[in-house]
Amino acid sequence: MSTTTISVRDQKGLTVRLGAINQTVGETYYSVQPYAYWAKSGPLVVDYAVKPEPDPSSPTWWQERYGTKSDPAFILPWRYDPEKGNALGEEQKRFQTKDIVITPTGAQPGQVVTIKARIQNFSLLPTPLPLAVRFYVGNPAEGGIAIISTSGDSVVSTGAALQARGTAIVELLWQIPSSIGTNPRIYALLDQGNAIDEIHEANNVGWATLFIDGTATDAAEAAGLPTVYALEQNYPNPFNPSTRIRFSLPLSERASLTVYDVMGREVASLADGVVAAGDHMVVFDAGALASGVYFYRLRTPNFVSTKKLILAK
Repeated sequence: MSTTTISVRDQKGLTVRLGAINQTVGETYYSVQPYAYWAKSGPLVVDYAVKPEPDPSSPTWWQERYGTKSDPAFILPWRYDPEKGNALGEEQKRFQTKDIVITPTGAQPGQVVTIKARIQNFSLLPTPLPLAVRFYVGNPAEGGIAIISTSGDSVVSTGAALQARGTAIVELLWQIPSSIGTNPRIYALLDQGNAIDEIHEANNVGWATLFIDGTATDAAEAAGLPTVYALEQNYPNPFNPSTRIRFSLPLSERASLTVYDVMGREVASLADGVVAAGDHMVVFDAGALASGVYFYRLRTPNFVSTKKLILAK
C-alpha cells in the first residue's frame, strides 16, 4: 500500500485556465470566477461560479418587462395547465394557490382559524404603496361573502411597500360561522380598489380550500397543504449576498435548516424548532461569508435532504 501526501502552502499558487468562453450568451454578459476547495473525501476541487452582468448598452428581458411597474401577485401553479396540455376539471382551478394557508386544519364551525396569504412582487420595482388584501368565502366575482376578522376588519395590509422581488405575509383571525357549508373555498384578492398600477392583474386572486373536520378524505390536499417533503434549490444561485430557500413539510414537526461550508462546519442556522406544516421560504444572508461553495440541509424526524449553493462576491 502506498500513500501520497500533497501540501499546499501560502507561497504556492494555483493557476486556472478557462480557455475560450463566450461571455455574451443571451441578453447579458457573464463574469466567471474560478475557485478551489478541499472536498470532504480529500481531493482538491477546482470549480467556477458564473454571475450575470447586464449589458449597460441593452436592457435585459426582465428590465423591459418588469422594470416599469410593480407586480404583486399570488403564485398560481395550475394557471396555464390547459395551455400545457393538462386538462382542468374547471376554470377556477387556474387560481388555486399554495400561497394561502389556513390553520389549524380540520377546524370546526365556531372555531377561530388563522388565514395567511403570502404575496410576491415579481417586479424589479417596489410597490408604490402598502398592499391591501381582502378575503372571501367563495369567489368574489360570483357573489362571495366578505370575511370579517375577529377584530372587525375586512381588509389587511402589508403595512409597508412590497420591495422589488420581495415577499410579504399577511394574516387574519376569523371565526368560522356555523353556516359555512362543506369545504368552502377561501379566496384572497389583492388591491381590489386598483390603487396600484400593475404589470399584471390576472394573478391578483387566489383560493384555497377550508377543510372542515369530518367532511374530506384528504385533509392535507383539501387545505392546500403539501403532501410530501421537499427542499427546493435556492434562488438565485450563484448569489450575492442573499438567496431564498423554500421547503415544504406535510406535518407540523421539529425541523432544522442549516448551512455548512465545504469542511462540514456549520455557518448558519436558518430554522431550528417546531415548524408548521406548509410551504416555507427563508432568506439566507451570506454577507459576512467568503465566496465559495456551501451546502444547506433540511432535517426532520422523517426526512433529510441536502443541496449545494454558491456564493459569488
